[in-house]
Amino acid sequence: MRRSRPQKAELMPPKAIAKSAGSCPAKIQSSSCKSFDLHAELERVLQQNSIPFEDLARHVGCQPDDIRSILTDAGSVEILARIMDALKVDLTGINPGIMLHQRLKATRESRNWSIKRLAERSGLPAVTIAALERGRGSVDDLLTVLKVLGPRVCVRSNPLTKDGFDKDSRFTPKHIVEAIESAFGEITFDPCAHQSSPVQAARQILKEAGTDGLTQNWSGKLVFVNPPYSGSSPWLRKVIAEWQEGNISTLLCLSNAKTDAPEFHSALNIGASVFFFKGRLKYAKPDGTLEPSSQASMMIAFGTKPEQREDFAELVEGSWHCNQI
Repeated sequence: MRRSRPQKAELMPPKAIAKSAGSCPAKIQSSSCKSFDLHAELERVLQQNSIPFEDLARHVGCQPDDIRSILTDAGSVEILARIMDALKVDLTGINPGIMLHQRLKATRESRNWSIKRLAERSGLPAVTIAALERGRGSVDDLLTVLKVLGPRVCVRSNPLTKDGFDKDSRFTPKHIVEAIESAFGEITFDPCAHQSSPVQAARQILKEAGTDGLTQNWSGKLVFVNPPYSGSSPWLRKVIAEWQEGNISTLLCLSNAKTDAPEFHSALNIGASVFFFKGRLKYAKPDGTLEPSSQASMMIAFGTKPEQREDFAELVEGSWHCNQI
């Protein structure tokens, strides 16, 4: 006998908390990139958008004094990376990657430099270089390394919309959470959690607590992640990497349906199933009101069974597209 199911309800899409900046695409402001002045760019974005240190600190999970210290080179690289992520400030001239410290390591390795060689060129101890490549260390040391490792490094920022700073604070609606747990089982781990989300997994990573799901390892029987729509690509790369580690039984990622993204095709190539939601979804804001989505939504799934996908499709309007290998 089939178990009873909750009634279908109006669809609403995901929350997102890890990135708290605008949803505008990256745009280089001139044909040649601006000269490297990271502090000036961070201050410009803060002043232009009237973002108080207190608000930014709450979004990135630190104290206002931590942000002030960043602007004087005394702060930590870990907090700097969160601030750049939130303000949509990026660097060009170094290798691509999910996180800043990974990009430093990739750039060094692309030059066939050892840590010892980079240390000699920068005048910093090798242990300091190794710490920076793990996401640790001071901003002052980072800037020293960048001058050697990426002499053509430039600053690039995305324009923030008027209300874009909080645009990513959206939550997975309760009926979708119920459908997931009815079809696939209890969610055991959420690496992109929020205390106001209906998803309350036994294990979770909270940005507000100063932790970051992009930098930590994932594991669990059913991992569910609903990343910020404005920064879905790094999270989808993380989803793929964590699935390939083999420490997760079932992995579900609710995301915007950018089917032209390289990460989407990478997921398909390793056997992901994809559920496309029918119509535009509505999602819940922190104040409890609903807001229509400006984009279509999908759920990328690894490790699911045909009968589980069938159960989910009976509860939520949409269709599965499977590429099992």
